[in-house]
Amino acid sequence: MSATTLMLTVEPGVLDARSSWSEFESLAVQMSREVGLRALEATLADAQERLIDSVCGPRWSPVRGLAAPFACPRCGSRVDFARKGRRTRKRKLHTAAGTVELVCWHVGCRDCGRVFAPLLLMLGLSGKRRTDRLTVDLAELSTQVSFARAGQISRELAGTTATAGQGHNAVADVAALLTGTDGTLGPGHPAPDVVALDGTGVRAGTSKNGVGANLAIGITGRCGPAGRRRAHTHLLGLTVGEDWAALGRQLAGLPAPALVVLDGEAEITDLARRLWPQTPIQRCWWHLPHGLRKAFYADDAADRHVEPHWVVERL
Repeated sequence: MSATTLMLTVEPGVLDARSSWSEFESLAVQMSREVGLRALEATLADAQERLIDSVCGPRWSPVRGLAAPFACPRCGSRVDFARKGRRTRKRKLHTAAGTVELVCWHVGCRDCGRVFAPLLLMLGLSGKRRTDRLTVDLAELSTQVSFARAGQISRELAGTTATAGQGHNAVADVAALLTGTDGTLGPGHPAPDVVALDGTGVRAGTSKNGVGANLAIGITGRCGPAGRRRAHTHLLGLTVGEDWAALGRQLAGLPAPALVVLDGEAEITDLARRLWPQTPIQRCWWHLPHGLRKAFYADDAADRHVEPHWVVERL
């Protein structure tokens, strides 16, 4: 691969009594964001010009019948392309490192007449304004914080122009790649040691209160220092706006785990016993005291405070 040589010129100004380290530090931070992007733009521009010369001949001296390392997206031809000039409007590409602006050269296929940009075709960027890496980064952020916050973090750290809408679209794009032909994700682990079943609510559907979402999480271990242990978790199944039977169909082929953890809800308990009848079931230690407290208050909260021995007598 041939090298592209770039020259960097920095004009910090004259040092005087008003100069401070913060100014130079800000300059370094700005350079760390801009220099790499401008270098990438110059490298791609140089490589693009060499590519066009190799398949179309030098400018003002076209050569017919030259082979190309790409194929026409319409007819599949790999020879005999004509130079069609370059666009004056720059193509903006949002990447994980920031926004890259490219001036794209176009060629025309002499067999079918199709005009296209070979650089975008070879890099897999035809019709895209956002790179795959940025899509994955935005999708990962959006699963941990809100879409608006994910866009803000991407703008602050990578200098992108990500928005809440782009974060939402990134999640949809990545989900489409992860799902199978039947629209399900498939188990994230073939045989987890522990399976945790639980339900929650999400903002979906027509109701202002949202709908129920059922989750199956696989646990395969833990790591980290004492006091800050982190579990190794894997998404095994997920349904939105459906009953537990729908989640059971996603878990039908999963081998029996060593333990199932749930909150004690009857429908979830029945599902676990039906899927893995020989697997022991453990009540979640968080749900157990909270559920017991709710039961006490729902039964008779006043008597519990007035008569100290009320709880003992009832138990």
